[in-house]
Amino acid sequence: MEQRSRSRASTEPIRHYTDGHIVDHGIGNADIEILREFRYRRYHSAPYLAALLGRHPVAMSRALRRLKVKGVDGLQLCELQRTNVKDRTMGFLYYELGSEGYNVLNEEGIKMPEHKEDKQFAHTLCLDQVMASIEIGIRQQTEVTITYREDLPRSLPLSPRDGKRRWMTSDHMPVTLTRNGKPRHIVGIEIETGANRLAKAVTKFKNIRELIKSGTIEKYYGFGKQYFWLFVFRTEATKESAMAELAIVMKDDPELCRHILFKRHPIYGKSHDKPQPTGHMFTESWTRAGFPPLYLNGGEGARQ
Repeated sequence: MEQRSRSRASTEPIRHYTDGHIVDHGIGNADIEILREFRYRRYHSAPYLAALLGRHPVAMSRALRRLKVKGVDGLQLCELQRTNVKDRTMGFLYYELGSEGYNVLNEEGIKMPEHKEDKQFAHTLCLDQVMASIEIGIRQQTEVTITYREDLPRSLPLSPRDGKRRWMTSDHMPVTLTRNGKPRHIVGIEIETGANRLAKAVTKFKNIRELIKSGTIEKYYGFGKQYFWLFVFRTEATKESAMAELAIVMKDDPELCRHILFKRHPIYGKSHDKPQPTGHMFTESWTRAGFPPLYLNGGEGARQ
């Protein structure tokens, strides 16, 4: 039996409750399964990982605790929570790969460059939670598969302005969801958390309009007609304002609004409610401007 540290954020070795000797914890197959979940996500928490891997949240919390102790170094707390004690009480504990975590994944054939300093923690965390929620929903609905399109470019060319080349780069690589052989594509995910988020969203709407009308999506991706962008906002009010702005941008091409989906997600450090480690981003509907809601899981309206 283990003797736990007083602090859930401690990196001190775990000692046995009888005589205090250090418990030797190597990285086993169950731990490698956890580390693999960091291939496409920078940050994870015990509740989300437990839902993804079908484990009990308490057991997952203990596993993460073991992986971050000194001498194991498979994981570490995110920098914000490592350096600021108060941030450890906001939401969950958020983990990212430690030095040995990178080595283990490299040995597993998953080559990952070490992450750089994250100056947009809330933005990155929100993106990771949205995608984790989608994956949780998919793993609970076995007829749907997800493919991360590492074979496709994340940046798409826009028309030059003032003689300079321009690009639209999404916050996430393209993703393909396949159900019964029928693909549905997510071109990009846009997390609007920072300042001027509404103005930035409007700029993206205009860029998306250009990409669709110019045939760039078909040229670079070949997605046909079943493709979408996901826009995520912190509040319902901002989301509704963005939908109204989209209708204005697309007033001459209202049919293009079908490609843009909206949802609200609570942001770390800003919202009173915690994110829910469930598959709701996949199983619940996404709102559209001027079109019926759309379900990523193939529910009502999914093929519109």
